[in-house]
Amino acid sequence: MTTTNQINENGFSRDYLKLCELIKTQAMICVADLNDDDGISRDVTLVSLMELFEQKPNYYIHRLVHAFSKRSFIKECQRLNLSFVVPKED
Repeated sequence: MTTTNQINENGFSRDYLKLCELIKTQAMICVADLNDDDGISRDVTLVSLMELFEQKPNYYIHRLVHAFSKRSFIKECQRLNLSFVVPKED
């Protein structure tokens, strides 16, 4: 795997059900596998949930994925090996 960005992912999560809950109230910074001419690299991306098109949830992994269901969003998270930091609770 080609690595353009060295990102320490210690303590990051791949609990995509938790991510689905978190993005109901906030956008999340995540790390994902990106395919480019040099192979696969890891980079930072933004994940958010928007209600468009008749108030149905739309899941976005910016620049990468637009999913119309939680199930397809989770599949894309798995495909991209997406990881994220769970915010500390107050």
